[in-house]
Amino acid sequence: MNTSVKPVDTGVREEALVGNLEGLRGLGQEAFEDICAAVFKQSGFFVEPTGLGPGYGIDLILATVGEGGYADDWLAMRCLCTVGEVGEVETKAFMEAMESEGFDRGIVVTTGSFEAGAVEAAAGHADLRLVDGLAFLEKLAGLSGEARREVAAVAAEVA
Repeated sequence: MNTSVKPVDTGVREEALVGNLEGLRGLGQEAFEDICAAVFKQSGFFVEPTGLGPGYGIDLILATVGEGGYADDWLAMRCLCTVGEVGEVETKAFMEAMESEGFDRGIVVTTGSFEAGAVEAAAGHADLRLVDGLAFLEKLAGLSGEARREVAAVAAEVA
């Protein structure tokens, strides 16, 4: 299984990140989608918003950029701005949306965490990655200084 759901090593580290999670949550769903798009774009992905709203189940379409600048290796992404846990129902709904749209790979990113049922549902799908709020902040922190500034500019626009 390829998930990013993992325990946090120290209370100090978690405490330092919680303020940032609260800030992300305060921006709301649409702004969180924009920030997710910016983070993954700065990580080297081609990113296309679906623009179909929360009922669709897939918020962003990602692709790695292959040789010659062509997009390949397509992924579906669901962005969930929440304080609580993403459950099994939401995870399975995303998996159904992936299947109906022909995606083999997907990512669910949340500002919260994942219930055990969501992790179990994802375990049955080898190419579904769950990224909780702390792991998302780690991804953001791992970007270069310039890339972080680009994401901060997007956050400032949507705030």
